[in-house]
Amino acid sequence: MTGGVAAVAVLAWVIGVVVLGLDWQGHEISPGVWIDGVSLTQWSVCWALLALLAIGTSRLLKGWAARLLALVPLLAWIVWQLRSSTLGPIPMIVYGVPTVLFWCGGLLVGRTARRLLARS
Repeated sequence: MTGGVAAVAVLAWVIGVVVLGLDWQGHEISPGVWIDGVSLTQWSVCWALLALLAIGTSRLLKGWAARLLALVPLLAWIVWQLRSSTLGPIPMIVYGVPTVLFWCGGLLVGRTARRLLARS
């Protein structure tokens, strides 16, 4: 992993830790009624920040292999946090897929914007 990819990977992971927090366990608010430890609002903020990071760093990351490699530590951390889920891999897919999509979307927007600015 090059220095640029490693730096972006660390930033993506820090965004995840700061926004999503470390308390991923569900909470029983009344007998039999549970809420997730991480709200959809937190996930939305995380995804938006990841997209902005991808837009800002798409120039730094050369090639799709490097761009996707920068997201691996965050995805690994998400899987680790969801490892004790009683639903198995379903939450990993439910939260991992949008994470990848927002990241790739941000990379595409950054790349397209850079191309359009270069034509001007």
